[in-house]
Amino acid sequence: MKKLILLSLMILSFNACKTVYFNSDWEETTKDKQVYYRPNPKQIDGLWLIKDYYKNGVLQFEGSTKDIELELWEGDLTWYKPNGKIEDKVRYKNGIVIGHYIILEGSVSGSSQGDEGSELYYLDYTKKRKKPANAVTE
Repeated sequence: MKKLILLSLMILSFNACKTVYFNSDWEETTKDKQVYYRPNPKQIDGLWLIKDYYKNGVLQFEGSTKDIELELWEGDLTWYKPNGKIEDKVRYKNGIVIGHYIILEGSVSGSSQGDEGSELYYLDYTKKRKKPANAVTE
């Protein structure tokens, strides 16, 4: 009986450490054909934290979902360029987009959040206003 329990725990822990590999069309593939990969998501405070990476290990995406199968997104979802700079950022609540971050090119502030010479702003769809991303509060 103890061996059966130990074997079950080993199988569960092996499956919990599974990394999924994707091709350029985000279809599952093998490690040798990967363009992106996703380590097993972690559950934190009732949300699943998902992080996708470029093949070279640079973060490509991060976001949280309430339901890992249905991808019921919650909070900020961020996509990154291959150089690690923010490409796009969207805010969700219960799977619905409630705001979008935009990168304004040529900003004089030189914020390091977007590319050099740009600044990240948040468009609050619920209030129809624009404000600097660092002023966002929930």
